[in-house]
Amino acid sequence: MAYSLIKSVDLEAALKDLQDARLEAEEEGFLCPSDEAMKNVEQVLYRLYDTWACRYEVYPMPDGEIAIHVRGGPRKSVALLFEPEGQVLCLVSLGANWRRARYSNSATLPDAFVMEALKELRDATGEQIAK
Repeated sequence: MAYSLIKSVDLEAALKDLQDARLEAEEEGFLCPSDEAMKNVEQVLYRLYDTWACRYEVYPMPDGEIAIHVRGGPRKSVALLFEPEGQVLCLVSLGANWRRARYSNSATLPDAFVMEALKELRDATGEQIAK
C-alpha cells in the first residue's frame, strides 16, 4: 500500500513538472516544447513508473527538448531528451563510464538499453526497481 502512495506522489510531481515545462521554457527564453514532445514524455513517464518508482525530474531544455532525468549521486544519472520532432536521446553517466543511445521515436521506451541503465543506477544507489 505505501509503495502505491509513494509511486503516485512521485508520478504526480513529474507530471506537474511536465505541465509547467512550457511556462518554464518561456520564462528561461527557451524554444517552446512541441505538442509531440509533451505527449511522448507523458507516455514514457507512465511506463517508467511501472518499472522504477522514483523521482524523475522533468524540465525543458534550450532547443525545445524536454528532459526526463534521474540522478543517483555525483556523476551518476540517466537522462532522456525528447526532441521536438519526436526523436529521443538517452544519456547514461555512471562515474567515469558513460554511454548513449538515439531513437527515432519513443514508442519502445523504456527499452533494454534504458532498463539496463536504470538497473545500474539503482545498483549504484542501493534503491529498488519495482517488479
